[in-house]
Amino acid sequence: MTTPWIIDTEEGVTYVKGRILKKAYTRAEEGATEDAIVTCCDLWSLVQAQSIALLAQNNVLVPKALRRAKRTAGNYAQLFLDDEGTEHQGRFYWAGLAAFAAKQVVDGIEFAESKFDHFMADARLMSRVSYYYLLKGNFWLFLEITPWILYWRKFGREAFFRDVDCRDVTTYDPVITQQVQAMPWALGENTSLRLDMEKNLRKLDIRHLNWQMNLTDDKGALAEINQCRATAPLKEGFRWIEEYETAEKTTPNRSKEDQAFKSAEHFLKHEQNIHLQAMIYSHPEFELAIDSNDLGRRLWNLVGTKDPTLVFNTAPMITREIEIRELQPYGLTEEDVTVTMGLKQGKLYDPEARMKYVMAILKQYHYLMTKGRDFDGQFRLYMIEQMQVIAAWKEA
Repeated sequence: MTTPWIIDTEEGVTYVKGRILKKAYTRAEEGATEDAIVTCCDLWSLVQAQSIALLAQNNVLVPKALRRAKRTAGNYAQLFLDDEGTEHQGRFYWAGLAAFAAKQVVDGIEFAESKFDHFMADARLMSRVSYYYLLKGNFWLFLEITPWILYWRKFGREAFFRDVDCRDVTTYDPVITQQVQAMPWALGENTSLRLDMEKNLRKLDIRHLNWQMNLTDDKGALAEINQCRATAPLKEGFRWIEEYETAEKTTPNRSKEDQAFKSAEHFLKHEQNIHLQAMIYSHPEFELAIDSNDLGRRLWNLVGTKDPTLVFNTAPMITREIEIRELQPYGLTEEDVTVTMGLKQGKLYDPEARMKYVMAILKQYHYLMTKGRDFDGQFRLYMIEQMQVIAAWKEA
């Protein structure tokens, strides 16, 4: 994000400067007005710019990638929490789940970074590949999916379904299109990040006789996610949100819970099977990094590998102290808030195996959001408490 496109006025209002929609001149008549035509492309440009601004500070994209990753988790949590106490409470069910998933990605990024100076050359290379693609997927999934939610919230469901097929980065306000295309990974490899990570790589790739990471990331995230156009699972996910919002007040809680679950399930299909598969999992070097990690898991984690795990807590893993202080008061255990993908469950880059894993995560999330030891919804109090802590990361 470059400074000329984000204007900070003396009044302290930050806005995106796009093209001029209408010129108006001073007229003698009292109350005279001029109408400006705003198209759906302008509205999509607006929410896209607002999504980018959530990852910016002082009108500039936050430079440290890990801070941006933490901000995605914090903003997902806030998107869910903004409806608490209103008639729409719980409608963006996926966003609450995404807060915990993005929090776990932050842990994965930190873990990969900790292996940059590993004594094994392959571990140094694979940790950098993982770091690169985890950052890319985290960043672009946020910029792709957040505007859908903002549009629904800002303009309502009728406008959303009217304009859902209008979203396309190439048809935004030209200034906003240029801004989005200037984002890291947008049009191809994030070369500055790759060069920075290659400085102390010390790993010769015999196949290519060089010391580079040999990434296959030349297509660009925008092409891989089809310029942010709508997908069938995404539209189905919002149809279930519409069902949730328009349900009669007499509708049983169980029915609304099922609607929320269905919406999140379709968002996961949109996120995992379409966008993340194209942006990160289909790249052969990332597959190799996963295979390398799986080999280490088979060798009793002798090289410091990790099992794919999601923890419904602000911490990346549950310690005895956390269990006593945060889980036990709600009648929860470590097993209740931890979902792990074992080796026998398949490869993380296999869409079918990964979908089974994320569905297990969704089912456990749903259990924690609806059940309880003493009454239904008791565990939800714990989950909201954790989300409130993660939400603070939006200012990381």
